[in-house]
Amino acid sequence: MSINEKLTEWGIVVPAGVYAPEYLLEYKADNCFFAGRVSFELKEKNRDEFDRLDLSYADVIGGAISPDAFSKVEKKYLGFLSRLNVKNSVSVFTFDNSLLSEKNIRYLDKAYRNRFNKYTLSGEQEFPIRTSEDLEMWNQACMRDVAIPTFVFEPSRILLTPCWSCFLIYLDDLNCLELINDAARSEMLSVSPASKK
Repeated sequence: MSINEKLTEWGIVVPAGVYAPEYLLEYKADNCFFAGRVSFELKEKNRDEFDRLDLSYADVIGGAISPDAFSKVEKKYLGFLSRLNVKNSVSVFTFDNSLLSEKNIRYLDKAYRNRFNKYTLSGEQEFPIRTSEDLEMWNQACMRDVAIPTFVFEPSRILLTPCWSCFLIYLDDLNCLELINDAARSEMLSVSPASKK
C-alpha cells in the first residue's frame, strides 16, 4: 500500500504524483503542526537564531558538532516517536525518491545497514514497525539524511514526516493534539501550528 492509498482510506484523495505531506500542508494546513527543538514561530521571526540551532547529520560529518551532541537530539526524536507508538501501531511508508542517497546508508549504525537495504530493495512502500529497533532504524534514516520516511500511527490517524530539522505532523483528528503535545513535552520538543491564521 502507498501513502496515498492510506490517505484515501482516511477520506483524503491526494492526486497521483503529488507528495502527500506537501498536499496536506497546502490543503489541510489547519490539521498540520511542526514538532521540533525550536518552535516554528522562532524560525519565522528569527532566522539567524534558528540557523544556529538547526542541525543535520552533515554537521557531524563536517565536524561542526560532535556525534554525541547529535545523538542526544536524535534520541529526543526517537523518544517522541516511541511515545506515540505506545498508543498506536506504526508503519513507515516510503515513495519513489525516499532514499536520499545510497551512499548515505553508511551513516546508519552498522547494526541497521543490512536491514535497511533489505527494506529499500524489497520494492514495498509500507513497512510495519514491529520492534523498537525498527523504529530506531527509521528514525536514524530520517535524522541522518538517509531517507525521508513517512510514519503513520493508527488508530489515532497521525501522519508524521521529517521536514527541515523537525517533523511535519498531520492529525486527521485534532483531538489527538494533546497526545502530540504530551509526547513532545516529554522530550522537550516544541509543537507549533503550520497554519498561519
